[in-house]
Amino acid sequence: MALLELQELSFSYRNRPGVLDRITLTVPPVPFLSILGPNGAGKSTLLKILAGILEATGGTVAVEGVKIEPHQDLSTLLAYVPQSIHLPMEMRVIDFVLLGRPHAMHLTGRVRAYDVEKAFGALEQVGCREFWKENLTELSGGEQQKVLIAKALAQETKVLLIDEPVTHLDLRNQMEVLTLLRGLATEEGRKIIAVMHDVNQAREFTDYALFLRFGKVGAAGPSREVICRETV
Repeated sequence: MALLELQELSFSYRNRPGVLDRITLTVPPVPFLSILGPNGAGKSTLLKILAGILEATGGTVAVEGVKIEPHQDLSTLLAYVPQSIHLPMEMRVIDFVLLGRPHAMHLTGRVRAYDVEKAFGALEQVGCREFWKENLTELSGGEQQKVLIAKALAQETKVLLIDEPVTHLDLRNQMEVLTLLRGLATEEGRKIIAVMHDVNQAREFTDYALFLRFGKVGAAGPSREVICRETV
């Protein structure tokens, strides 16, 4: 089953037509896909369409064989980690990660022990369990990014959509986050689709690369084959 299938996919903003222009592409079932390209190429727009946040103006898209439709509940298929998020000032790390549990709260308003266990497990996966009592804003940028990923992991989906996961992080934290994502793909069978900026990191950590240029596919294929001087 293909990881991603795009058929004549198009998208336009009201004041910016042709952001994505009739893209047809099939991505094989690789563990880690990077979406690359210059600013304004449509990378984040494509990711938001995959997440069901934006609706394509034409064509169809399927993730893991599931056609993405408007107003569809995708919470059991995929989790989306945006490029930036306004973190609640007074929310503890564990409470934020619990938001990734789609049914964390019963009608009684109580959190189930099972959901708490899953949230702690997600924090353990990203190496942030020790911070569970901390307020989000007390964490470093790298720790905050890992907690965002933990929230997505707590959702227990097969596919993770991540928009520029290492933006604004120092090199050490970039390597830690990318190594974490690589491990999730290789060791746990998660499917990762990430918008990335650094082509060298994409070549090192991802299996398949999709280059967007001017709303179209510039190149697509195994990362170590297509990321070369001709494509960048």
